[in-house]
Amino acid sequence: MDVTIFCNLGSVIVGLAAWIVPVVGINRKKRNPHRLSVISFSLCAIALLLQLTEIKHRVMVGDWSALMDTVPAIRGAAAVLVLVTILINVWILARAKKDRIQEA
Repeated sequence: MDVTIFCNLGSVIVGLAAWIVPVVGINRKKRNPHRLSVISFSLCAIALLLQLTEIKHRVMVGDWSALMDTVPAIRGAAAVLVLVTILINVWILARAKKDRIQEA
């Protein structure tokens, strides 16, 4: 499998997992929202590292036109990934705090 395909597809899958893990996990009976946040942010970081690896590969092969075409889109997608990951994790942590207050 080509490095660029692996990195791009892996980044999308891991990035989506960064959003799905906390949302699915918060609806379980036994949950640890802090652990879910750590997992979510770790997956987000892995997705970003995969994109950096893909960019490094393009630099190593000298594919400058592809870099010029794709880096603005990658930057935008990375910003969306980070922003949505932060918002989802703030939401699950706030919800968990609210649930703890109501249980007390």
